Amino acid sequence: MDHRRAGFDQCDLAPGITIFDQHYSGAGGGCFGALDALLSGVPAALPLLSLQLEEDELGERRQLVNVLSLRWYERVTRRYRVQAAQRGVWSFGPAQLRSGDLFGFNVQRALVEEIDSLIVFPRLVPVTALGLPARYPFGDFRTARRLVEDPLRLMGVREYAQGDNFRHIHWKATARRQTLQTKVFEPSANRPVLLFLNISTAEYYYQGFDAELSEYAITAAASVAREIWEAGQPVGLICNAHAPRTSRYIRVQPGNHPSQLVQILTALAQVNEGHGRWPIETLLQTEARRLPPGATVVVISPVVSKLLEQTLIDLRRREYGMALVALGKAQLSTPLLGVKYVHIGGKERWHDLVSSTAAALELA
Repeated sequence: MDHRRAGFDQCDLAPGITIFDQHYSGAGGGCFGALDALLSGVPAALPLLSLQLEEDELGERRQLVNVLSLRWYERVTRRYRVQAAQRGVWSFGPAQLRSGDLFGFNVQRALVEEIDSLIVFPRLVPVTALGLPARYPFGDFRTARRLVEDPLRLMGVREYAQGDNFRHIHWKATARRQTLQTKVFEPSANRPVLLFLNISTAEYYYQGFDAELSEYAITAAASVAREIWEAGQPVGLICNAHAPRTSRYIRVQPGNHPSQLVQILTALAQVNEGHGRWPIETLLQTEARRLPPGATVVVISPVVSKLLEQTLIDLRRREYGMALVALGKAQLSTPLLGVKYVHIGGKERWHDLVSSTAAALELA
């Protein structure tokens, strides 16, 4: 007898429907009267459209039971539909098999210890549903200093100045003018955008945690990241949650390659903490040293403290484009010069988004 599962090697854009198969096959040399297959560890948070389920004592995990008959070398495939109703990384397995003949003799048992995982991405909504403009949701930030230059886009030449790169000297123009001339390039059109997500819903740990507000912040970060990535701009993510199997915070380097959005959504799917391990202000100060000139920093936070406001002002003085997306009860104490500020509502807006998404799925 043999058992294997398939269909877990894809990330599911939640909340949607994903399909996984269980394949059973009988061996030759004997007659199988019955085969009992029990798949343990089915997450209770993901509705499985099947009646063959048994819950454990705590109600957190379920068991999928199959009873079927297999003839020699016969293969049977059972297909199940899982509703990806909750963001996260979910495991399925192991599986226990038991087989025997019609009379209950020659009973065989096997344990398939393989564990499969299903990644459920955060809920994605149009940025217009968050109250942001569909195109360039954070506008165009101006800076007094020239942005990152694109060496493939020559704009002209100028007289060489101390500190210029010798590789950029224009030798033909130098020979013609009898003085060193250096190439001038157009600024790069793809300025990186780095999203800073604060999952804490209160300034201090003892003040508690609002799971719905934190989930709204994660959805906002995922939706904004998709909008920026689809526009062709490099986008990255910093989150003050603990990265799995490491001692560091979540960090996705800015990029615009085809798998960049999947990396960001996968990182957001793995957030399972109620309060940020690091203050978001600390991460802003740490990561600012790595940002190129002209980069845009977007902070998404349910909490706006005095320290966060001061940090945003300091970064704006370094000529970064700054934007703050607040939600819940978070409000600025005073307008910040040069910092674009947007408030996207609180739990009522979140409930409306969940209801509209659920209605769209029913129609689909």
